[in-house]
Amino acid sequence: MLGRPHGPKRRMAMAKISVLFVDDEEDIRLSFRDRFADQFEIALAANGQAALELLGSASGVSVVVTDLRMPTMGGLEMIRQAKELDPDRGFIVISGHGDTDDVIAALRLGARNFLRKPYSFAELEEAIILEARRHLLLLGERASRAEERATAQFLVVVENMT
Repeated sequence: MLGRPHGPKRRMAMAKISVLFVDDEEDIRLSFRDRFADQFEIALAANGQAALELLGSASGVSVVVTDLRMPTMGGLEMIRQAKELDPDRGFIVISGHGDTDDVIAALRLGARNFLRKPYSFAELEEAIILEARRHLLLLGERASRAEERATAQFLVVVENMT
């Protein structure tokens, strides 16, 4: 079916998606970068602390893909702190362990997807695109609400002047 408008290979009609990929295994980070470098803007981090430092300086990251168990700072603590920087940012958790308690904790912290290692690149790509779309929609809604508040405040000022 040529021209079919859906599926994981479809590109989003927006600026290139910015993804932060966090994993303590260098070969997994490089594999992600090699697979998705043409499709996404990619930043890599070896642990949660390094990820937070990147997120603090790179506000354009819309999706974070993170392992759970890493030295220095694991994925759960990183998600908890990163949500304070941008509560709308998307989080996808990957793990080779899949401890149910960790998965539930990640979902409660705001991760919206969990993939068990080894995951398929197609499944990960689809999850990233969905999270990027959700992030873009949330940013648009936030901007729209801010514009509505500014308009309402302006109308109150005009009304008070008359």
